[in-house]
Order: sequence, then C-alpha cells, then structure tokens
Amino acid sequence: MGLLYSGEGIEAVWVSKDAEKIDRGWFQYPRVDILAVLKGRLKVEFREKSAPPRVLRPGDVLVLLPRTACRAYRWPRNASRPTVFLAVYRKTGARRVPREGEGGPAGRSRGHGG
Repeated sequence: MGLLYSGEGIEAVWVSKDAEKIDRGWFQYPRVDILAVLKGRLKVEFREKSAPPRVLRPGDVLVLLPRTACRAYRWPRNASRPTVFLAVYRKTGARRVPREGEGGPAGRSRGHGG
C-alpha cells in the first residue's frame, strides 16, 4: 500500500494484493470509500447476505457507502500477477468488524480486507 495524496480532508492510496490471505473478518469504514481497479481483478464480498459478491476489473469503480462491511482480495486466487487498486476516502479511522465469536473490536489499517 502506498500513499498517493493526503490533504484537504481526503486520502488516496494504492493497494496491491498479491498472494495475500483472505481475511476472515470484515473491513468497515465510517465514511464513503471509493475503490478503482487499475490492474488485475478484485473480488469484493459483503457481509450483508443480500449483496452479491462483485468481481471488479481494470477501469471498474466501486463506491462503498459508510459502514458497508466487506472484504476484498485478488481474483482469481491463483492469478500470476497482483491486483492493484486505488482507494480514496475521507481521513478518519477505519476499523475491522470482529467475526462472529471474536471478542472486542480490533484496530485495522487501510488494508481493504486482506
């Protein structure tokens, strides 16, 4: 992950997913989070059962509404190249949503689910 811009209340980072483990927990941000895939494919799963998983390709943009619990990872899992995407969000804290049976809140960096 690398910072591209930070100022005026927003931050833009690039995120690379390459042979990462799939996080069993869920990522959640209190504000709108915008993801734009630059290379590879990114699979996004949502905790909300009514929202089907999405596979994003280069040029696809996904706007995550505040408090949308999700996880994202490289797709397909055996891809030979990493997935790279841009994440843009308002500067505040992000947090990981504990899995069922997991105790207490856990802090999480801007890892976008993995």
